[in-house]
Amino acid sequence: MATQGTVVYSSDVVVGNQSIVTNGAYTNFDMHIISGSWPSQKYKIVSAVIGCTLRNARWDTITVKTGDITLGAFSAAGTDGARAQSLVTSYDYVDLSNLTLYGGGVGTQISSGSYVTVTVVWELSETVSTISLSNASVDAGSSVTATISSVSSLYTHEILIEFGILSQTLNISAGISSQIITIPISWLDQIPNVQSSPARVTLITYSNGVYIGAVATTLTIRAPQSAAPTFTASCAPLLTVGGTTYPSMGTGVYVQGKSGCTAKITGAAAQYGATISGYSIRGGGYSGANATLATGLLNSSGTIPFVFRVTDSRGLYTEKTVNISVLAYASPKVASLTGWRVDAAGASSLAGTLGKCKAVWSYSQLNSANTCAAKIYIKPTGGSETLLNAAMASNSTYWIATSAGNMTLTATTRYVLRLALTDKYGTVSVTADLPSAAFAMHLNAAGNSIAFGKACEKTNAVEIAAGRTLYLGD
Repeated sequence: MATQGTVVYSSDVVVGNQSIVTNGAYTNFDMHIISGSWPSQKYKIVSAVIGCTLRNARWDTITVKTGDITLGAFSAAGTDGARAQSLVTSYDYVDLSNLTLYGGGVGTQISSGSYVTVTVVWELSETVSTISLSNASVDAGSSVTATISSVSSLYTHEILIEFGILSQTLNISAGISSQIITIPISWLDQIPNVQSSPARVTLITYSNGVYIGAVATTLTIRAPQSAAPTFTASCAPLLTVGGTTYPSMGTGVYVQGKSGCTAKITGAAAQYGATISGYSIRGGGYSGANATLATGLLNSSGTIPFVFRVTDSRGLYTEKTVNISVLAYASPKVASLTGWRVDAAGASSLAGTLGKCKAVWSYSQLNSANTCAAKIYIKPTGGSETLLNAAMASNSTYWIATSAGNMTLTATTRYVLRLALTDKYGTVSVTADLPSAAFAMHLNAAGNSIAFGKACEKTNAVEIAAGRTLYLGD
C-alpha cells in the first residue's frame, strides 16, 4: 500500500459575515498549515477539499482560486451551514498561501466565527532507496561497504558523509547496489579530544535526475592506534648518582650497583589535531611521569627493560621498550689468605725463620674493562706494616720478601699479613695470622710468661697455641 499523508490549511477566524462577491473583495483569506506536513520525497495529490460555513445561501456558483489559478467551483444553492467541496488535484498545494472565493454577489456569505479550510491528501509517487553499512563503526583511514536497496534499477544516488565541518559526496550510477566508503584519516582533526564520534551518512535518491527523497544513518568514526603519538626512546648510562661519580666501563656500559640510567623521550608528537597530554617511563625499579627519568643505582644485572609511554589528548598512547644490559658486579673477594714458616729450602717448618704466603681471590672483570691490583703487607704484632715484594696472583705461592730479599722472621714473634685488592671502584682488605715458631714449651726472657706450642707473646700470661687442647684432671 502506498504511503499517504494529510495536510490541513486554515484561514484565521472569519470576523463578521463576509459576502461572496464578484471581485472577491470580502472573501480573500491567508492560509496556513494547522496539521500535517509535506514529504521530502516525490508525491502526488490524491484529493483536495475546501471546507467553509455558508450563511444566507442563494442560488449562486462559488469559484475557488489561489492567485490566478482556479482550484474548483461549487453551487451555493441549498441550506445554510458547513460545506465541503472537492478541488482539483493537478495543483501542488505545498505552495498554497492565499485563497479567494468569488460569487455573483446575490447575498451568500461566509459566516462570522467560522474558518475556511483546505484538506489535502498526498501519496508518495516514488519510494526512496534505503542504505545499510557493513559495520556500525570504522577506523579513520579505513573503509566500510554501503549496500543500497532500491525499487528501481534506474534510480541514481548520492551518498553524503558528514563529520564535524567536513563532508564528502559520492555519486552512485543507476544499477549500482554497493559502494565502498573510505574515511580520510585526516578527518580525525575534528575529534582532537575523544577517540570516536558519529558521522552522518545520507543516501539521496533521484529518478531521472529528480529528487525523490533521502534517508540517513550513523557511522561511528574511530581513531586507530596508528594515530597515537610518535616519539623516540633512548637510554644512556648515568655515572653520577646520589652525589657520587663512578668510573665508566666503556660507552653504553651499565654496571650493577655502580651506574644508573638516564631514560629519555624525545621528539614526542601527537597526530591529527591531538596534543600530548602525558609521559611515563619505568624500569629498573624506578618510574617517573616526565619525559626524562634519571634513576638511582641499578641493583640487578642482566637484561632490564625500560618502558616508555606517551599519551595524547584522545587517550591514545604509544609504548616503546628499550632493553639495557647490566653487567654483574661484586667487590673483589678473598677466598683465603694463608702464611706459614719455612726453612731455607722453602720446606714448611714450624720453627722456620723464613716464610711463604698464598691467596685465592677474584674480582669482576666487566668484559676486561675493570682491573684489580693486589698488594700484600706484613707486620709484627704491635709493629708497623711493610709492603712485600710479591705479585700475589691468585692461587700462587710467594716468599715473604721485600725488594731486599727474603725476610727473616723472629721465632718468638707472631706476624699479621694483610692483602689489599684494588679495582676501579675501590679497595678491599683482609688479614691473616702468621704464627710464631712452634715450641713444646717457651719461657720468656723475663721469666713472667710461659707458652705451650708457641713462643711467648704476652707478659704475665700463660699462652696455648691455637688448635691445642688443655686438659684438667686425670
